[in-house]
Amino acid sequence: MQHGSEFISQLTSIKELAKLIELQSEYAKNAYETFVAETKRISELYSDLFKQTARPFENLIEKNKAA
Repeated sequence: MQHGSEFISQLTSIKELAKLIELQSEYAKNAYETFVAETKRISELYSDLFKQTARPFENLIEKNKAA
């Protein structure tokens, strides 16, 4: 949210179209990189959750193989 408010304040102070486009492109790039990083983090959390959930079943399967 702070990054967005800084972007708006910078946006309102720009007078040249080229600088406006540059600022907007930089903001979009940063937003995309943040989105990708957060998506990767969430994916890793779900993967860890699945592994923890499946662990008791793996143990049960191993016990049945040994019997």
